[in-house]
Amino acid sequence: MIINPLTELETLLVSGTAKATDELRGLLDERQIVFEVKGDQILLDRSLEILKEDSIRAEMSDILHVAASLRFEIHRDIDSTNDQVLKHLKPGELYVCLAERQTAGKGRRGRRWISPFGHNLYLTIGRYVKGPMSALEGLSLVVGMQAVDVLRELGLTEVGLKWPNDLILEQGKLGGILVELKSQDQQGVGVVIGTGINLMLSSRDAGQIDQNWSAVGSSTVMSRNKLAGRLASRLVSALDDFSSSGFGKFMERWPDYNLCAGQTVKVIRGEEEFIGVDRGVDENGNLLLETDSGLQVHGAGEVSLRSLPTS
Repeated sequence: MIINPLTELETLLVSGTAKATDELRGLLDERQIVFEVKGDQILLDRSLEILKEDSIRAEMSDILHVAASLRFEIHRDIDSTNDQVLKHLKPGELYVCLAERQTAGKGRRGRRWISPFGHNLYLTIGRYVKGPMSALEGLSLVVGMQAVDVLRELGLTEVGLKWPNDLILEQGKLGGILVELKSQDQQGVGVVIGTGINLMLSSRDAGQIDQNWSAVGSSTVMSRNKLAGRLASRLVSALDDFSSSGFGKFMERWPDYNLCAGQTVKVIRGEEEFIGVDRGVDENGNLLLETDSGLQVHGAGEVSLRSLPTS
């Protein structure tokens, strides 16, 4: 289902052309959507790949038959795909929510996720799973691993992870994962998994980011629709595997993704800082940090990790 209350804008997005009006120009300018005017027509920038339900569903065909009830939404504008799914997820359904733009995108630890229109991926899936919330330790790592797998399959071979779930390309943050949980009841735990991946950033958007960043477009050309469908499919399958066997099934594969393995890193937990060598993760997905005082274990929900320059 496409959700866009702005009929004039939706006509342009679907067909690529629409009658030029002041209202439509204003909508495009406000969203920073590139267009040109020919006569009395507005033409959409051909480089803009609009999200299409049929194209995305085609990449999800291997999991659609196992979804008892699929709720599939593409919002042209939304505050946050994670908030949408958190508010409306129901037991027994698989909820897949995408957006062209987020006005209040969410990153980890309360940070804002910069979410311009039409160039990046903003995807959230939601599903109830059995078991206690404590059994979901390590899930964010598994989500990151699936994202890396899909990106590598689509040609981005150098992408990897910085624990617990930052997607890294060329030493810049390419994407991030935000896992949130609905309150547990007799139906299980509502798991909401948000993924944001930069495909292209303008200098204006990049100027709002307070850390090193990267984008897929600097290395390869990639279809947003194909990426969205494949990642959604992979996340649903991985969530099923994780809910039945936990992180242990994925643990031995972590070294294939960990870009900080064997490197000196800084772990930041509140006002405390710990410096040591990244020695991988334990069976729950916790970071193992080798320090001068011994091996420390750090939980993903507690800390941030920073790579340190080598001497």
